[in-house]
Amino acid sequence: MTKNNWICKIRDRLKDQQGAYLIEVLIAMCILSVGVLAAGSMQANSISTNTFISIQGEAMALARSTLEIVVGAEFDSLDTLPPSRTVLTQNGREMTINIDVEHFTADLTNVKVSVVYDNRGTTRTMTLETTRSSAEKRSG
Repeated sequence: MTKNNWICKIRDRLKDQQGAYLIEVLIAMCILSVGVLAAGSMQANSISTNTFISIQGEAMALARSTLEIVVGAEFDSLDTLPPSRTVLTQNGREMTINIDVEHFTADLTNVKVSVVYDNRGTTRTMTLETTRSSAEKRSG
């Protein structure tokens, strides 16, 4: 088979397949669009998760700082802590801090700090607690 004859056979085959390239391009575009849509969906889900984690982190930081105040307070002054207050965080989110003091005995008290916040219409609560004793010594 000569080289010229081989090229002629390829040209003849290509003439018989008119429009085949258009179908291949359309199929490739469909596959590509599905991939792009999946990547976009993953990106949106990632942004949503990051927002949720950010709000949860703010609530945890607020609960921890309030609990540090409770731990630093004198045992006899635990009942004077405000039971509830609403604060505005640095990112403009409104969160409510609840402090619940429960006396087990005269010398033993449980303090629960709860931060209540809204995340996309769902009320969530972050709770930390500690037990305090009148025998604890404060360093100062």
